[in-house]
Amino acid sequence: MSAIKTTYSTKLRRTFYFFPLQLLFLHFKRSHLVVLLWILLFAIVTQVAGSKYGLPYLFLYPEYLGEVNFWSYLILGFSCGGFIMAFNMFSYIVHGFKFRFIATVSRPYQKFSINNSIIPILFILAYLYSSYCFQVQKEFETVSDTIIHLLGFIVGILVFVAISNIYFFRTNKDLFKISGKKEEEFEIEINSKTIDPTIKASKFSWRDMFSHDEGWTVETYLSSPFKIKLARDSSHYDIELIKRVFYQNHLNASIFEIAVIISFLLLGSFKEHPVFLIPAGASIFLFFTILMMIISSLYSWFRGWTLTFIVVGVIFLNFLSQKTELFAYKNFAYGLDYSNKLAKYDYKSIRKLNSDSATYESDKRDMLEILNKWKRDLKNEFGIEKPPLVLFCASGGGIRSSLWTFLVMQQLDSASNGMFGRYCRMMTGASGGMIGSSYYRELLLRKERGEIKSTLNKEYVELLSQDVLNPVAFCIATSDVFIRYQHFKDGPYSYTIDRGYIFEKTMNENLNGAFTRRLYEYKVPEENAEVPMVVLSPTIINHGRKLIISPLNTSFFNYHNSDYFESSDGIIEFKRFFKEQNSVNLRFSTALRMNATFPFVMPMVSLPTSPGTEIMDAGIRDNYGMGLTVKFISEFKNWIEHNTSGVIIVTTRDRPRVLNQDKINNSVSAKMSVPAGNLLDNIFYTQDFDNDQLLENMIRFSGLKINVIDFYLPNDKKNKVSLSWHLTKLEKKLVTSALNLPANKNSFTRFLESVPAK
Repeated sequence: MSAIKTTYSTKLRRTFYFFPLQLLFLHFKRSHLVVLLWILLFAIVTQVAGSKYGLPYLFLYPEYLGEVNFWSYLILGFSCGGFIMAFNMFSYIVHGFKFRFIATVSRPYQKFSINNSIIPILFILAYLYSSYCFQVQKEFETVSDTIIHLLGFIVGILVFVAISNIYFFRTNKDLFKISGKKEEEFEIEINSKTIDPTIKASKFSWRDMFSHDEGWTVETYLSSPFKIKLARDSSHYDIELIKRVFYQNHLNASIFEIAVIISFLLLGSFKEHPVFLIPAGASIFLFFTILMMIISSLYSWFRGWTLTFIVVGVIFLNFLSQKTELFAYKNFAYGLDYSNKLAKYDYKSIRKLNSDSATYESDKRDMLEILNKWKRDLKNEFGIEKPPLVLFCASGGGIRSSLWTFLVMQQLDSASNGMFGRYCRMMTGASGGMIGSSYYRELLLRKERGEIKSTLNKEYVELLSQDVLNPVAFCIATSDVFIRYQHFKDGPYSYTIDRGYIFEKTMNENLNGAFTRRLYEYKVPEENAEVPMVVLSPTIINHGRKLIISPLNTSFFNYHNSDYFESSDGIIEFKRFFKEQNSVNLRFSTALRMNATFPFVMPMVSLPTSPGTEIMDAGIRDNYGMGLTVKFISEFKNWIEHNTSGVIIVTTRDRPRVLNQDKINNSVSAKMSVPAGNLLDNIFYTQDFDNDQLLENMIRFSGLKINVIDFYLPNDKKNKVSLSWHLTKLEKKLVTSALNLPANKNSFTRFLESVPAK
């Protein structure tokens, strides 16, 4: 019985002190940041986290050069292999010395990596399963194609692992190579000292899991992926000799890491070349890899001083960012002059601009002339005495809103025989919705000038729904977070190349240069009523003011000279405020980007003001542009009443108006997160309530005939389309099919009943 008990205890002890298991315990005890990175990746690929923003799709269905194939998965796998090797190097450098026996085996780093593979293997299995299900169920790929894709992912991992192992096999030295002794000689020494190989083994206790510090016990380890060996005792080895093994291995690892980091950063120099724009998921792996390599490389040199060095480095970098352009993570509005006198941004300057009654009256007269010309043209061409005034409001929401808005406009124009574009006089809104509406406006202009025959070509839908996120993510991973050393010239001005520049460049390449015009180039077409006016309204985050961007003079949006109360002057007219900074030279693509600056994905645009100001998404203040629409109606109420058949406000929404009551979560974590979480999640619903009240008051007190027609995307779990600059095939299909929803069909019918036929 005693022998059986001894055997059982030995097996249990050898199982518990199995090297891979001990490393797993160690990571959860010591490597919290690394474990969090792994947890984040697990959550993303299993679609537990990030689904709202389409993050899982970037990993599960990677796109390269516009295609999803073996090579796109191979690149993703190669990047994943880099992250796995970074994890192994980090673990070896930071924790290897806790397991001194590893220095006594041949090829210590390779064997350490094999034993450190529990987390990576679990991740790979989770990824393969999740990607397989996603490809077959949501992307409708065949089983054979899916297997080929996943094979590419595995091959990519193996290629990177093989490259790194070749390096370490050639450079790393084990105990025997450093000492000059053969393994047999060490065995003779062990036997001569009659050392019991299990003398170091302590009595098994579950408490050991939580009490380990420097001396982590190992009794068994993987000498190869499928072979388990007993760990030899290392107490009789010269401690200085063991230190030399670790030091030499750490040095080689840090050299390899530095070389990889430099290579990745240099790769950022080619971010404008399509062949180097790797899938966005691969860029995320790449970013995590660089972070881990930097930390482990620093640790190999500074040891216990690593955290102090990082903190001091961050403080120093923050100082440099205020003193030098190289480290100044500032994004610019392309076309503006930042070298000239800065615009004075204070209440007095804004108040002076917003209370100029002469300017206000002049701008109103100019707009009335435009409206009168629009009405005359319709009367002369179609005999319409009182046309409906169509005002278009588009919600934000990445590419899903761009595509949805464009599809609705195409359908409205098609159903009305081209009259929608003629009746529509103003387009406003936020983010992706304004990219879609501005693209349609550009096509209307090209058609008017005879450059294209029709705006209804399905090719335009395909162009607009192309990926923008991959090049942006690549830019973030390789340069934006580190050093922005590249510049480009725009006329006499020079700006740094970052993800903002890449976003505009990619968008224009996708759309055949649709947004390459400057702001002033739309002035004449809008004045002549050739196309609707586009009014953008990004948010100045310093104080929450709206910045009105239009080629026309639009002081009627921001004018306030009331004797009843002192205005907070929450609106600034971009064109006049930045006149000395060459405001009309602003790239229209930059204006759209400023209007669609989603946090972290897009860089905040710094304006040439004193003190400095920064711009973010229009959706922060008004995701639907309803405030400007109501203001426009209010300012031109009398003209509208006598010259039109009424106002039609068409809105494209990325979510329904009707809210579903979610079940209340009474957990402790929910109670802690609900205040901030609900505030962020419900910001657009809150705007809905405010806009509905604004509209209701306008309709009630203006006496005008105002018809609001909504077109919306479903937002339930079954038909969820991610808020992203990348859409999957399934998501594109969901957006397109939303045109056939009964509610949207009814909206098309209502619109056609409200406008005269051609």
